[in-house]
Amino acid sequence: MESSALRYFRVGMYALGILMAIITIFNPTGTGFIATAIFLGVAVIAAIGFAIKTFIQNPRSAVKTLIGLGVVVVLFFIGKAITPAEPVYNVIGEKLADTNVALYAGASVFTGMVMMLLTFLVFIVSEVVSFFR
Repeated sequence: MESSALRYFRVGMYALGILMAIITIFNPTGTGFIATAIFLGVAVIAAIGFAIKTFIQNPRSAVKTLIGLGVVVVLFFIGKAITPAEPVYNVIGEKLADTNVALYAGASVFTGMVMMLLTFLVFIVSEVVSFFR
């Protein structure tokens, strides 16, 4: 059972995520990108904070959380390793992103795609299992 403060935090994070998604849709290169980066930072800090809190309260379940964070980090570095380290140019030859930006963007896209695929697979498997119960 979660506390009311945790529930308010969770609902606030959902609302903030929806707000940032809307901002990103209407202004993908300016404010939306900055807001998304800030939200990502808050989410990482919250995930680590909750992992530490859980580790103090229940060490056995916290190990699973830390393994999950480790898997995400490993996926990111795999994505970074397979992303071509080339600057990105537009059609008329203007440089859009240097090598480092392209590397981190490619790694982030790879990590996001793998996480979405895994989420979809877990959803399908859980629905099939619940159907046969």
